[in-house]
Amino acid sequence: MKEYTFNTDAEVPSDLLATMEAGWKKDPPAEYTAEEDSVDQLEEGGHRYKKSYFGYTMAVAIKDGDGKTVGTVEVTDKIEASGMDELN
Repeated sequence: MKEYTFNTDAEVPSDLLATMEAGWKKDPPAEYTAEEDSVDQLEEGGHRYKKSYFGYTMAVAIKDGDGKTVGTVEVTDKIEASGMDELN
C-alpha cells in the first residue's frame, strides 16, 4: 500500500481579492476564513503502458466574519502513483 499527503498552494482570483480588499477598506479588522466546500477524488490512467495518477479537486469557500460566502477557489493536485510513499 502507498500513501501521500498533499500540500497544495492556490492563488486567490483577482475578482475575489478585490472583494476582500473592499471589505478591508470598509472594515479594517475584517477577517476571512477558508473552508472546505466539496472534494472530489481523482484517479487517472492505470491502463497498459499508461501511468496511474491519484489526486483531488477541492472547492474552498472564502467566508467573511459573518459566515457569508464571498467567493470560491478551486484547488486541484495529483501525483503519479510511483511517487507515493510506501506504507510500512
